[in-house]
Amino acid sequence: MRIIHTADWHLGKRLYEQDLIPDQRLFLEWLLAYIRSEAIELLLVSGDIFDHANPSSEARALYFQFLAKLSEINCKAIITGGNHDSPAVLNGPKSLLNSFGFHVVGALPENPADAIFSFNDAHTNSEVVVLAVPYLRESDLRTPTANLTAEERIHAMREGIAQTYQHLSREAAIRYPGATILAMGHLYAAGSTISDSEREIQIGNLAAVGTDAFPRNLKYVALGHLHRPQEVGGNSRIRYSGSPISLSFSEHEDRKEIVRIDTEERIVYVKPVQIPTFRTLIRASGSLQELEAAFRPVLPSIYRLPAWAEAELVLEKSNPIEISAFEQWVNQFQHQHLQIIRHRVKLKNEEQNLRWTEDPGMRLEDLQPIDVFRKRLDQTSLSVEDRLALEQTFRDLLQETLEDEE
Repeated sequence: MRIIHTADWHLGKRLYEQDLIPDQRLFLEWLLAYIRSEAIELLLVSGDIFDHANPSSEARALYFQFLAKLSEINCKAIITGGNHDSPAVLNGPKSLLNSFGFHVVGALPENPADAIFSFNDAHTNSEVVVLAVPYLRESDLRTPTANLTAEERIHAMREGIAQTYQHLSREAAIRYPGATILAMGHLYAAGSTISDSEREIQIGNLAAVGTDAFPRNLKYVALGHLHRPQEVGGNSRIRYSGSPISLSFSEHEDRKEIVRIDTEERIVYVKPVQIPTFRTLIRASGSLQELEAAFRPVLPSIYRLPAWAEAELVLEKSNPIEISAFEQWVNQFQHQHLQIIRHRVKLKNEEQNLRWTEDPGMRLEDLQPIDVFRKRLDQTSLSVEDRLALEQTFRDLLQETLEDEE
């Protein structure tokens, strides 16, 4: 069976006030063309379809337009929810999408076994089973944590995630003996590399699960949540596809991929497929003269989307004249194929050596709520134990607020 694994589309995301819908539309058009040319039979999307729990009408339209075109080329799909997604929003059109061969699992079903889907490979007449595990919230794990310490709570969450996969893999093996079993997930796996654009809901790396959480009878685990494509712990059967486009400047050098999975009897072949670069992101740092030189030779992409740049002026110490000249240069900057969307000043000699300048790209919503809360905690003398407990309480309240907004 020919399968594609992708994740973390984040439809509707903006990068410092810049709209990424054009980039995302180009990716989805490219993906459809690849699916059509390679006769792909099944698409796995492992969470974070949207960037917000209540996505914009434009983001929703892009999603449904893609699915409509996907149905025309007879490719089935499994779509699972991520921590950015609203389960209610994803599950809303579930019945309708099922009629087109698309299975949507916004949150873990009341009966977890309802997240097991089987497919027959028309070429080999073998069976492929997928465990469609979405982002698992604490309420999904059904593990009582009210009277636990922060450390015990994290351990219980890890155990709950592992038990979910063990339960579903056992159930799938019983229901479909001899089938090739794959799994999906949206989580942080220990040993993985993160980028600036990933927002955490659980307590960062402390809630990471190990590769032993995934039973050995799983031939491939299609993960989402981290935006850099990578194997987990050097294990080629457990992999993040990564985001299809760069969502922050920290990803500007990342190779973007989808993962091609071919099953033959019970053998699984895995092959990363590089996604074209639809828009170039550039980071440059140095003196004003060095910045001017760095941005001169930028060429247009074949997709005609202008490159976006982050410019960092580096000074030995604060110099109002040089900073003013830098601000003026940014404001007056003109280039046919390049736009500066963020700029900053770095002072070598100061303890607080990084200061983002006031510019249109700096908005409150660019800051993550947990980062603001941590800054407030930095002003206290709390113990590590109390700090972790407060962070988790804050995350719970944030999640409840998002769900109430739905």
